[in-house]
Amino acid sequence: KDTVGRIIQLFFAKYSEEDIIDILEKKHSIYEILPFIDETNWQIKKFATIPTEIYKKITNIDFHSLSRTEKELERPNFIDFINNKVKQVFGKDVWVKALMREYFCTHSDHAPHGIDCPDWIITDVRFINEAETILNKEGFLIRVNREFPVNTDDLKPYDFEESETELDNYDKFNYVIDNNDSLENLIVKVKEILI
Repeated sequence: KDTVGRIIQLFFAKYSEEDIIDILEKKHSIYEILPFIDETNWQIKKFATIPTEIYKKITNIDFHSLSRTEKELERPNFIDFINNKVKQVFGKDVWVKALMREYFCTHSDHAPHGIDCPDWIITDVRFINEAETILNKEGFLIRVNREFPVNTDDLKPYDFEESETELDNYDKFNYVIDNNDSLENLIVKVKEILI
């Protein structure tokens, strides 16, 4: 999902398909400084950013900087904190509201329909309330599917958590991309959506 978000950003920054492949495959330093503030207004946003920052302040653990092994060990505590403890106190929409506080539109004579809204790509939509919020803001949803590993020993317990499965039967996606192929084909699929 993050890669699709980066591809969208790069297309809006007027990069060619070849340049996008080069940037993403080689992980050039330019990939690390995305979003391209001077090249496009499109910004990557995540519903998990604020909960991750709060978790770090409380536990002194930066969940997203952990190694894969460390993440797997810490994940139950992290999920319990953001999806259970905080939501029990503040409600299921707490993280949606926290992110959307930053999303506000202004009146503008130069914008379509006289309203100028931020250009966001939210790459971590995992729950129905998150998806519905995007649709209510006149956004669109792209589901990115990947096949599960054939070997069930490769599956992790969190592959079956609500955060991984709640949208499995959700039928309001505007587009669905099967990402089981090459980076080149993924870029072509994203381009077809944007044209």
